[in-house]
Amino acid sequence: MKEKILYTLIFIPAVLLPSALIFVVAIGFEFAGVKKPLELAYWIFLLLTSPVWIMIAYKLLKDIHQSNLDDIEKQELEDQETRSY
Repeated sequence: MKEKILYTLIFIPAVLLPSALIFVVAIGFEFAGVKKPLELAYWIFLLLTSPVWIMIAYKLLKDIHQSNLDDIEKQELEDQETRSY
């Protein structure tokens, strides 16, 4: 369980930082007056890599869900042991 929590705490910034970078770059393009073709190339690249980001988010949420199910199962076993005494 501790490994999953640690993994999650490391993984969340790894997902959030690139997401924040998207907005920073978009604002930077506008502020710097970058030509539209370069901005378009950036957004196309982002669009092409979006399945990877979706897969990463899915795996993270799936791990969290599985961890919650494991905790519930463990709690139910402890409750049954407590009731049997």
